[in-house]
Amino acid sequence: MIEIQESTGHLVNGGDVLAVRYVDETIARAVACLHGRVLEVGLGLGQTRDALLAAEHVQDLETVESEKEVIEIYAGDLDGVTRADIRDLLPAAVAEGTAAWDSALIDLDPTDVVGDPAFQANLAAALPRMCARVVVITENRETEVAGFRRGSVEPTADGRYVLLFDRFDPAAGVGEASPHGSHYHPGYGWIPKEEPS
Repeated sequence: MIEIQESTGHLVNGGDVLAVRYVDETIARAVACLHGRVLEVGLGLGQTRDALLAAEHVQDLETVESEKEVIEIYAGDLDGVTRADIRDLLPAAVAEGTAAWDSALIDLDPTDVVGDPAFQANLAAALPRMCARVVVITENRETEVAGFRRGSVEPTADGRYVLLFDRFDPAAGVGEASPHGSHYHPGYGWIPKEEPS
């Protein structure tokens, strides 16, 4: 039976945790790091989705959730929520040319999918822009995303980490070793150097 535990605020199905309730600090940190067209991987209790929909710096939002029950419990606007396994959705979106996201929020607990090489390759293809950014909410401080550089972080009040990853691919001209002279902007990651006109 699916229910929200009163003591923790977690959405559970028997012994399995389907979604976690976050403190406001965790949500605010994650939302502040995202911009433009955002892909949200994992609906959770809808806290981050609601905050992203209200954020002025977010122009469009697509949420992917694999659990039918999680979608059914979410009380918000379901426009832009897709039920699919994230490992299946990203390759299709990349192949169809629909993956034009500027940033992605990975809100999965546990975040084992983040370490999947196929998922990481698909994520890099889905976020091709130099300013692309990935934010991961996790309990694992050591989480890495291939092709992206992680900034330093401190845990939030609920013991979770909001990990910020910016594109880092020197061979493609993105990052400190860029032969094209990009520079880092804390709000938007690596930006191409403007050529004098």
